[in-house]
Amino acid sequence: MNSLDACKLAYRKHVLNDDSIGWDELGNSLLNAICNEIGDDGYQQRLQQVNSADKNAQSASTIR
Repeated sequence: MNSLDACKLAYRKHVLNDDSIGWDELGNSLLNAICNEIGDDGYQQRLQQVNSADKNAQSASTIR
């Protein structure tokens, strides 16, 4: 799926409240569009960055 089609699907789900689009369908469409844009390796790198940031945020909230 290309980025424009994924954005249209997200718009329909979130703005138009189209219940015919499931969360899994939307998530898969967005994932495919992202991977098409940045590649599988780029996506894996992004996941590592997000996971690292999440761990840092959890550590900071535990310290408080």
